[in-house]
Amino acid sequence: MNKAERPMAQTLNIDTLEFSRRMKEGGVEEKAAETIARTVAEAIGSSDVATGTQLTLTKTELKSEIGEVRSEINKVRSELKSDIAEVKSGLNEVHIALKDDMAELKVGMANLMPKILGMGAVLVTLINALFKYVLN
Repeated sequence: MNKAERPMAQTLNIDTLEFSRRMKEGGVEEKAAETIARTVAEAIGSSDVATGTQLTLTKTELKSEIGEVRSEINKVRSELKSDIAEVKSGLNEVHIALKDDMAELKVGMANLMPKILGMGAVLVTLINALFKYVLN
């Protein structure tokens, strides 16, 4: 039930004549008793008071809204868990791919080392030949 459907809060009414009469019986002067009765009636009459039924309706509405909020929180929680699992899976795939790439690089470097060393030997031979030629 929304606010528009909810019954309005009731205003308390006070019988000022009876209130004033009782005050007079208690020894309060008539004019003072009437003034006090009107003042109390105005103060009480200007404040809204909810009935038990209205409070029950409000409580029911609040419980319903709390249930909806909890449901939404659970939905978001579930979505976040799914997103986190997806990210973890993606990171795991990247990790595996990097390991594979590193293994390939090691193999490639291992295959290049003999060639590099072989070129070094050729360079040493060329340098020696150059020195012999220059020195002769």
